Order: sequence, then structure tokens, then C-alpha cells
Amino acid sequence: MAGNMEGSTLEWLVAAVAGLAMLWKLICVYLRSRRAHFLASFSPMEDAYTVRKITQNVEFPYISHMALEFALFRTYAIPSISEVLVKVSLIYTRNAFISRCK
Repeated sequence: MAGNMEGSTLEWLVAAVAGLAMLWKLICVYLRSRRAHFLASFSPMEDAYTVRKITQNVEFPYISHMALEFALFRTYAIPSISEVLVKVSLIYTRNAFISRCK
């Protein structure tokens, strides 16, 4: 009888996880379609910056962050640019670096 109890508990657990996964998928689909309708309401010419900002921060935050890090790495890796940044002391101040990231 103990083996039967374990089997039914396992089946219940699998069903609960599957149900939660389906609920998660439905919520994601709903929120994404809602965001798509929200973005479609913007004018492409007047609100291009807002659309790009929302898309970058919501849809692809990791990729955007990695692209920015790579771009800054490439900038600082070029010797002539690094020399200029060191001479004008823009490479050492925190505010200058943060402004470059934005």
C-alpha cells in the first residue's frame, strides 16, 4: 500500500507542475500580446526612442547589456582611444563611466 501512495503522490506532483507550467505559459502569452498592442499604439516616427527603450529593456535586457559591455570593451581596447581617455582623465572618473553606459 505504501508503494501505491508514493505513485499517486508522484502523479499528483507531475500534474501540479504541468499545470503550473501551462499557467505560466498562458500568462506570458497574455502579457506579451498586451505589450505588443501597447507598442503598436505608438507612432513610429514620433515615438521611436520610446519603442526602442521599451523593447531593449523589457524584451532583450541581457542581450542589450552584453552588447553595451562589448562595445565599451572594444572602445577601451583600442590603444589610441585609451590614450586619449587617460590624457583627459575620462577613464578614471565614475560619473564619466556611468554616463558612457547610459
